[in-house]
Amino acid sequence: MKVNLMYMQQALSSSSSSRHVTVLVMSILLAARIVKFMALIIITCWKCEQFYISVEETKSACIQRIMDKNCSESVRHLCKRVLHVNRTFRKMTACGLFTIDSSLPIPLTGLLIDQIIIMLQFAFL
Repeated sequence: MKVNLMYMQQALSSSSSSRHVTVLVMSILLAARIVKFMALIIITCWKCEQFYISVEETKSACIQRIMDKNCSESVRHLCKRVLHVNRTFRKMTACGLFTIDSSLPIPLTGLLIDQIIIMLQFAFL
């Protein structure tokens, strides 16, 4: 990050025509980096949400198996163990600060837009 900022500062102090090209290139690179960051977050949240759905489906399947009269004792014991382990299951968090689920990209997008607006205000002052 420091290298990018130093390069940007050096580019801004150069001639006017090359300065515009450099600013354009740096803006495109920054936009690509932001898109990559948001894509990674969206994919991670999507996979976590799929995992949470699988856990819930496993829980309900185990409950159905336990209620089944024709279920063997070993399967019933396995289902009870799965339910016991899932009893303490909570959604994953990022160091306890926020949960990683399908609603995470929305506040992150808002935060990103706020930061872009602040940066633009400083740029045009």
